[in-house]
Amino acid sequence: MEITSADFAQLNSAIGSLTAQVEALRRDFERYEDTSRDYRTKVHVRLDDAIERLANVEASVKLLQTYSEDTVRPTVEFVKTMRNRGIGFITAVGLAATALGVTIGDALYYYWGKLVKLLNSL
Repeated sequence: MEITSADFAQLNSAIGSLTAQVEALRRDFERYEDTSRDYRTKVHVRLDDAIERLANVEASVKLLQTYSEDTVRPTVEFVKTMRNRGIGFITAVGLAATALGVTIGDALYYYWGKLVKLLNSL
């Protein structure tokens, strides 16, 4: 079997077509690699931003926790103490007023007759 020039031409054409397809695949892979690299870069930038924001949030929470422990908690305890003292004072004043009212009522009851006679004599 002898190979003719037409067979060589056909073989060269097929090899040329395969070479062009391989080159197209390489360009596609390079383009996809560039796109992937850009995407990974963007993801890393966003991840770095998220990490920085999380660090800021952690610092703020720590600062608020320290502020709460140093300032707010003693103030709340002071307010609770003053409220309890106020309730105790109001209770004592109420009991004293009740005792005074009962004493005045008893005195008026006891001296009512004498008071009426005194007022009538005027």
